[in-house]
Amino acid sequence: MINVLIDFITVLFLLIIVMFFVIRWPRFGNIIFLAFGVRFAALAFHTYVSPIPDSDGDALGFEMLAWEWGQNGFFDAVGNFPGLNTYFISWPISLLYSLSGQNALIAGALSTAVSMSAVIASLLLVKKLFGMECALRVGWIVSLFPTLILYSALPLREAYVSFFLIVALHGVVDWSRQPAFKSFLLANFGFTLAGFYHGPLIVGALTFCFLVGFQVISQSVKSVVIGRLALMQILVALLAGTGILFYAFGFFTLPKLGTFQQATDLQILLTKIRESNTGSNGNLGAAYPSFLIVNAPFELIYKLPLRMLYFLFSPFPWDLREAKHSIGLVDGCLYLALVFCIGKQWKVMLSDNALRSIIYILLVLLIVFGVGVGNFGTGLRHRSKFVLALIALAAPAIPKLVFKKKLIKPPSGF
Repeated sequence: MINVLIDFITVLFLLIIVMFFVIRWPRFGNIIFLAFGVRFAALAFHTYVSPIPDSDGDALGFEMLAWEWGQNGFFDAVGNFPGLNTYFISWPISLLYSLSGQNALIAGALSTAVSMSAVIASLLLVKKLFGMECALRVGWIVSLFPTLILYSALPLREAYVSFFLIVALHGVVDWSRQPAFKSFLLANFGFTLAGFYHGPLIVGALTFCFLVGFQVISQSVKSVVIGRLALMQILVALLAGTGILFYAFGFFTLPKLGTFQQATDLQILLTKIRESNTGSNGNLGAAYPSFLIVNAPFELIYKLPLRMLYFLFSPFPWDLREAKHSIGLVDGCLYLALVFCIGKQWKVMLSDNALRSIIYILLVLLIVFGVGVGNFGTGLRHRSKFVLALIALAAPAIPKLVFKKKLIKPPSGF
């Protein structure tokens, strides 16, 4: 009876969030209901009918760890704060478990709530970049993209990283359009929170700080020449430079990447690439082809771009070894379509400072994941972190989905 009550409260919590979004952004009402409908259906099916794909492995491990941390009460769960760690996702779930007991619906519902927030944040980003009409046009693909639905129902990091990455890109766009200290903080806040869920996303913050530092220094030189130097420019340049230098001199380390010295050591890099080229549990079925293993530093010149392509689009037809790999093939085709839409407006994007900054940041992150991922099964999950950002960039070239065309009446006399 208690579990039924907890499930009811959980569903009510999701409905309240949805209604808040609809009331706050009524123009997106239909998109919100569509997105929630398919996500809640996936959550309910997984919880009450049958496990959905990718619900074992990491998802099960994160959920079990959350219960381990939460079963001794709320304050004990608070004390288990892991910091910047692979298992950070288990901590907020453990706080809820400490109050309610172990409940699979709660873990999935938290991902659903975050996924819905990511939907709204991405639509607002498209609106900010290209206008409301464009945001409404891409609402259907944001709502129905298969992996976004899948990972919205599971206690995995993808929904959280997607949301905080879009939050960070809001800050990037705001800074590019009208530099302000709050925009700088918002971007770094988003990248940092995304990094708590998956460490390499912190590279996005470092890249943004580099871009900001370069911009501020060039503007400051001009300001000194004409006798005006804004205090905000000095402060932001110092903060951006401090973050980069602290990492460069080894004051902190990043999950998966290590210190700056380790991240830039070519021998360590080659070892990581070789180790990544395996399937799950030692099964090579989903591993990248052996020709993508980098055996010498000079091979990075041509193999790294190929690994980035494999990360985004694999498996390719020649990689299919099992029936389930066809799911990845379809997913890769969807990413190929998005990148094609981005390519159609490449010159326009490079002329816009905000779009150009997003592209630079995403390219650096794709390089990081191109190095670290060597399995297209794992890649399918990791690349879903970037799909909302890719949809935002591709938005103007994505065709409008028309469900019903209005009939034009012929003029009288015909």
